[in-house]
Amino acid sequence: MPHKDKQMLSLFLTTKCNLCCSYCYNAAERAKIVEQSLLYDIAKAGIDWYFSTNESRHIRFYGPGEPMLEFDLLRKIVEYARSIAGDTVTVEIQTNGIFGDAERKWLLDNVHIIWISCDGLPEIQNKYRPLNPKYNEQFKYQKSSEIIEDNLRWFNANSEGKQLMVGVLVTITDDNLHDQKKND
Repeated sequence: MPHKDKQMLSLFLTTKCNLCCSYCYNAAERAKIVEQSLLYDIAKAGIDWYFSTNESRHIRFYGPGEPMLEFDLLRKIVEYARSIAGDTVTVEIQTNGIFGDAERKWLLDNVHIIWISCDGLPEIQNKYRPLNPKYNEQFKYQKSSEIIEDNLRWFNANSEGKQLMVGVLVTITDDNLHDQKKND
């Protein structure tokens, strides 16, 4: 995921998260703050400014929380950007991959680049990225690895003919370092 000279507008939709990652970079802050989400009017103003001052029509949804927890807001923002720039808008999202069927269907048809955070084998994923207990019932008490694997398989099976790139972001730790493929 190259960042040098990457021309895009990054929108942080929320501080809410549906995982409890053991190595979360802002876990201490998250425990102290009131969860907040981006106001739609602020997002519109950001898009208006960005599109009027840059040639790029690339928008990205990103942390510090999980953007898919503000799915309706995300859809509304994408619709607004397209109302201004039409099909020239490209949409990217960095997500933890914890979302359901309706969300992934929308992503398939409306997003060009999806980065899903997944730390590999189920025992590693579930150890470092357990589901936030507040969301257990919604996801039928599945482990995070089960939800992510299902979504990745679904995108693989349904993305033919779509302009979609799905990538995986992996955090390497001592527990999964030796499971990586060796380069000879």
